[in-house]
Amino acid sequence: MPDRFVTLYLQPNIVRRLWRAMLLMLIWSTAVAVEEYFWPHEVVGQANSLLALLGAMVGILLVFRNNTAYDRWWEGRKLWGQLSNDSRNLAIKVRVLANVPADEKREMGRLIIGFDRALKEHLRDGVRRKELSLYGNVRIEPSHIPNHIAAMLRERMARWRQEGWIDGFDELLLDPHARALMDICGGCERIRRTPISRSYLAFIRQVIFLYLFCLPVGVVESMGMLTIPLSLILTYFMMGVELVAEDVEEPFGRGEDDLVLDELCKGIDNMVTEILQWELDPPLRPGPARPHRGEALPLPELSSRAGKSAQG
Repeated sequence: MPDRFVTLYLQPNIVRRLWRAMLLMLIWSTAVAVEEYFWPHEVVGQANSLLALLGAMVGILLVFRNNTAYDRWWEGRKLWGQLSNDSRNLAIKVRVLANVPADEKREMGRLIIGFDRALKEHLRDGVRRKELSLYGNVRIEPSHIPNHIAAMLRERMARWRQEGWIDGFDELLLDPHARALMDICGGCERIRRTPISRSYLAFIRQVIFLYLFCLPVGVVESMGMLTIPLSLILTYFMMGVELVAEDVEEPFGRGEDDLVLDELCKGIDNMVTEILQWELDPPLRPGPARPHRGEALPLPELSSRAGKSAQG
């Protein structure tokens, strides 16, 4: 419980990154308060109008900055939610194809899970072929592995059509979900490769610095020695909002504020495994017997791994 309280309310990560700025503000606000206490100046009170103008500007910029960063984070979360839905829907539609052999369905499920895992690493530090069991018998080293896996998925669907296991109507049912994989990948890459303008970030930070510099001078006449804690609180608040926005605007990393892509991938893995009824680790379980025409498909039994995950 104490660790959870520290993580949620005290934000040690923010404190560690702000202690230098807080120390400088402590020195500056203390100097202003002591000088005004011993040598009061009438000109100090005239800074209130400038302080009010800067405060309004800083407020508008911080709201816009925070909304922009959160919109990027939320868009990334929506894309991964769509990926989860399309992966499950594709697995469900593949499972009910009566003429497709069970081993082909399992290989399709392996491609679906491989795409999710490859996209996760592609958005982080990059993914190499040898890190995916899907490429055990493939010798090429594609530069864009999610794109290559999506192409392999399409090629398998085309082979099913050539073998007569599916017809044009079945292919039309599978096509929206297969096409959505690369649409989602493109949306995530757009967020990952389009950072916020550096000039815009520099301008916001300059305005924040100017406001905090003028803050003790503007409030010391009315606040006295209380100028010191007030300046420290506002410094933590304003600069903390900027640092949080900086973390949130890149949602695909491994930090505390980033999306939990590992958990999302595990959820997709378990769902696809449950739907297609096979284990992730070799050897693969034999698929269920194909029902006779007119019989309903048997419902899949939960694997031990999926059952434990659901209980957890």
